[in-house]
Amino acid sequence: MTTCCPHCAELRRRLVALEIAAGIYVHEDDLYTRYGDPTVLFMPKGWAGEDCKGRRYSECPPEFLDHLAGALRSMSERAPKDGKDFRDKNRREAAMARTWARVLRRRAAANAVRAAREANGVVRVLTEDDLIPDQDLIP
Repeated sequence: MTTCCPHCAELRRRLVALEIAAGIYVHEDDLYTRYGDPTVLFMPKGWAGEDCKGRRYSECPPEFLDHLAGALRSMSERAPKDGKDFRDKNRREAAMARTWARVLRRRAAANAVRAAREANGVVRVLTEDDLIPDQDLIP
């Protein structure tokens, strides 16, 4: 993400570090590891959208991942005291779902900007017709 000045960049880095430390999000590098793209194992109550059970987090809509993160967080808070592993796993997966939602929204925004620029002629892919043959360069 671009920032306007070094101070803003530093504030952004600190904010990300705090979000990760608080367990709200995971580091984006963790998403691209062996366990960083889990499979959705259940459909959370109250979700009225498409069925995402059996899909990877990276294949789900961001809104679903937000809903799933809330359900996982709720489950972790209701876990019995002796279920520490269960609580920790659900908290981690909730953070992963939130991070995937953030990444997918960022990708969608970048794709929308790219499409708008291409539609307005700001960015254009070169074709063979745009290339100048070598013999035209020789006097």
